[in-house]
Amino acid sequence: MSPSVTVCIPVFNGARYVREAVDSALAQDYPELSVLVCDNSSTDGTLDELAGIVDPRLGIHCHTEHVGMAANWNRAASLARGDLILMLSADDCLLPGAIRGLVAPFLGPSPPDLCFGKAAWLAESGQRAAGEAAGASTAGRIEDLEAFVVARALSININATMFRRECLDFREDVGVVCDLDLFIRLGKEGRVAEGIAEPVVRYREHQGALSANRERMWSETLAVYSSHSRDNPRLAMYLRRIHLTLLWLCAYLGKSGSGAQAAGYIECYGRHLGVPGRALLRLVARLPFSLDLLLKARKSLAARP
Repeated sequence: MSPSVTVCIPVFNGARYVREAVDSALAQDYPELSVLVCDNSSTDGTLDELAGIVDPRLGIHCHTEHVGMAANWNRAASLARGDLILMLSADDCLLPGAIRGLVAPFLGPSPPDLCFGKAAWLAESGQRAAGEAAGASTAGRIEDLEAFVVARALSININATMFRRECLDFREDVGVVCDLDLFIRLGKEGRVAEGIAEPVVRYREHQGALSANRERMWSETLAVYSSHSRDNPRLAMYLRRIHLTLLWLCAYLGKSGSGAQAAGYIECYGRHLGVPGRALLRLVARLPFSLDLLLKARKSLAARP
């Protein structure tokens, strides 16, 4: 018997895109499917965009007052009816066949705890080419999820991930990177993941997205890595990721003319680098072209066979 699936769509002021997200979920060719929109007290007419949909598979829950992002995600997961849950951002959309593709590994003799596919960008910010595939390229079983996530800087897109419902419990004190924290915690618990090679979601980049605030995202990312590195036998692995994240943050601050703000981050997270390493980061933060150089280097490395 096929497991039931709920696509949860937490939303706050998502009137511009939410209908597209819901339509993409309801269009999936999977029989045991429900879709749940969890509205976080939107004020922009988000619910008006959904008023014309008549489909018994669609449920809408409305908060009476605004709560944090992770709290809204947790409420959505708790209200979901499915054995498996996919969390879809209200500004993204599922590709045809996404649910069947992500459910398939759960039907095997040794089902995983979560399954992820790739994301195809829907870029509006000009930072990436539309349609460019993104996400972990590894297809197959992943027994060491913690190392996979930390070494690859969370190359798993949560919008492209199907979870067993018992896996979903977002911390509400880590900001917009509660997905990163969740994946690391699942890895430390010994949860098993499986990747599929196909893109399953279109992930939209735009200025209104929470992920568009790069400084906030990277600073909260540093805090999550730092918290999980404490008393961890894999400290060296976390330090490598912390220092690389710090490098990107310093380069971003330099590009935006806010290099002076980098000093606090370097003092807090760069103490293991030594004097030369911290001096290099301060230099990176003062050079407005540092970020462009890093982006070119990343693109060159990605193009290698």
